[in-house]
Amino acid sequence: MSGHQENEIFQTLAVDDIVYKTKLTRKFMMRKFYEPLDPKKILSFIPGTIQEIKALGVKAGVSINPATSLSTLDYILEDVDLVLIMSVNPGFGGQKFIPSALEKVRALKEIREYNNLKFEIEIDGGVTLQNLEEVVSAGVDIVVAGSAVFGAENVEERTKEFVNI
Repeated sequence: MSGHQENEIFQTLAVDDIVYKTKLTRKFMMRKFYEPLDPKKILSFIPGTIQEIKALGVKAGVSINPATSLSTLDYILEDVDLVLIMSVNPGFGGQKFIPSALEKVRALKEIREYNNLKFEIEIDGGVTLQNLEEVVSAGVDIVVAGSAVFGAENVEERTKEFVNI
């Protein structure tokens, strides 16, 4: 090093039983570290990570996979700005929507309203023109529609169709 201390930010992403730590330096260089970890210990990192992100003056969000219970988020919902509900198993595009994701969205919306919380609800995976209305009426604020939009012959027209529903 050149005699000065670099500012570092660590982002921690938990996937299954591995914690992926990305180190962002002041020079925006990224290095990844992979560390096997007990999934129960992963949850202990999330509140501190959210606080570190918010201390930087930016919004913080969390995401849960289809098999993850909403109760996992019980102690952090008041601190997050966004909750992403995955409605497919992460990994590749074009998967079929998992309907149980809507139950999570409805429950999350109820929790948000009952506790007067401010986070937004986002959904990602398998959203199409055919299920968009049901997804939005369940309580979703933000929709990610990758394959349904970018797999269309006319992306601009498909985008307009999504916006108009």
